Amino acid sequence: MFQSTNHSKIAGKTAVKQAAEHLMLSNGGTTTLEVKSLLRQQGYDAYQSDISMWMDRLSYELDWEFSFNGRNRSYRYRLEMDYGLSDDLPAFSLN
Repeated sequence: MFQSTNHSKIAGKTAVKQAAEHLMLSNGGTTTLEVKSLLRQQGYDAYQSDISMWMDRLSYELDWEFSFNGRNRSYRYRLEMDYGLSDDLPAFSLN
């Protein structure tokens, strides 16, 4: 008798992190829905509540920015730019 073995992959922290980083690098940001969709395309069992939980944890641990518009959360890398001059850096001038 033929038995089907369905070995689904559960979307855990590592898979969520990889998917989110891929989407943030590709698109400048991502949502939990986009992460869930990408993981499902990759063959993972991904549920919105789990993805939201992992994205919350990852954003805290990795210092990602996020915004919430009342319905969706968007995540992106935090941009930190310091335009101050340092004494160690040579100055450039057109004068």
